[in-house]
Amino acid sequence: MSDAPKTRKRKPPSPFEFVISRSTAASAFDRVRYLLAQGTDPKKIEQIINDEFQIPIPKKCTGEAHSNPHIDNCGACMQFHWGWSGKRLKIT
Repeated sequence: MSDAPKTRKRKPPSPFEFVISRSTAASAFDRVRYLLAQGTDPKKIEQIINDEFQIPIPKKCTGEAHSNPHIDNCGACMQFHWGWSGKRLKIT
């Protein structure tokens, strides 16, 4: 029996996930807090977060399901949130 600590294998991220570390997430969150306190325009905050942390910003989904009442689901945004497309943010 080995005394070596067991390391948990992490499964690879899905193609629908954008993975960042906890320290990056904390830094980004702090940056957003200060930008909000300064009254920065939301579009400018999106640009800063994308530029400084390379965190992609969700976009409004324009799939056919959003304009057709007879379609129940949208293949473009079903992996994220209804009406929004992009990768889900995963913090490791």
